[in-house]
Amino acid sequence: MIQGEFWLLAGVDAPLLADVQITFRHDFSESDRSQVLSSNLFRTRDRQTVFIASQNVAAFVPSAPFVWDHLTDLTLKHMDTSWTWGVLDCGVAYQLLKGCPRLRSLICPIRCSGLEQTNEDLLLPSLESLTMNNYSNSSEVLEKLVDQLIMPQLSKFYMINFHPSASLHMSGFVSLERLADRSPLISDLSLELSDITTSSLVSVLQRLPCLETVGLIIGDFTEQPTAADLTRTLTPDADALHLCPALRHFTLECRGFADDIWVNFLQMNLDYNTSLRRVYFHFWSPPPETVPDVEPFLARGLDVTVKYIPVDERAEPTPWQGIEALAALD
Repeated sequence: MIQGEFWLLAGVDAPLLADVQITFRHDFSESDRSQVLSSNLFRTRDRQTVFIASQNVAAFVPSAPFVWDHLTDLTLKHMDTSWTWGVLDCGVAYQLLKGCPRLRSLICPIRCSGLEQTNEDLLLPSLESLTMNNYSNSSEVLEKLVDQLIMPQLSKFYMINFHPSASLHMSGFVSLERLADRSPLISDLSLELSDITTSSLVSVLQRLPCLETVGLIIGDFTEQPTAADLTRTLTPDADALHLCPALRHFTLECRGFADDIWVNFLQMNLDYNTSLRRVYFHFWSPPPETVPDVEPFLARGLDVTVKYIPVDERAEPTPWQGIEALAALD
């Protein structure tokens, strides 16, 4: 959208407008962007979903303190994924959250810089969903940002990495444990991890009794078998409490491990009549000579997808060489 068209539209009184999606051109004035989200267009009577796409989404957040109590659901999409210019740094993300006290959901691109260590813990009483797309090659500062947020109503938390070398390391699990303690209502969790132990991951999961959906990418290219151990730990056992008793959807992307581990995981969930209904395994490895038959699980009501994708020497997936054991049924 060009500049003149937007300001003409922004003057319209539309109190019932529930969904706004705008893509801004690169030549939209930088100085005017900080006034966009405070315009009349986004001041409605009820909850409104706002989607803003631009090459510089950081410019939409004012540098001076502000209060936007009209925003409830906001998505900021970075249009140029090739670099981090225009992405919110952690300090800007903090200011955005601080300035939007009624925000219920936020999806934003972020980079690990700019966070003031003197920031106070920030209470976000209305926030129910937070997705942070990390464009940095590290997550350390992002973990510190999460550590400063108090979100008692949070039910969905996604930390997604857009940089190939970024993932959550062991040092970040203290922040995740604190997040779990402060946000025990999280039911939908998605993380990309590396250099972790099974015990540290279990420590986070067991703090979240409401978990229904779990998505994990474990970039474990060492000999440490975290993904296999976690799958064993999540397998129901008559002699132990189920780690995630409410789990319905489970996604795991990792290096391949022995087929009998995930087959037993599926079988035991059916035998113990757990709440699990959909499973997706994505293995970065060549398929075995004989792919286990998942038809019996489907026949008993469990949607299962198992995908094998070989990796090259750089441990990067080569999707065109993949083989899918069986697609989940609709």
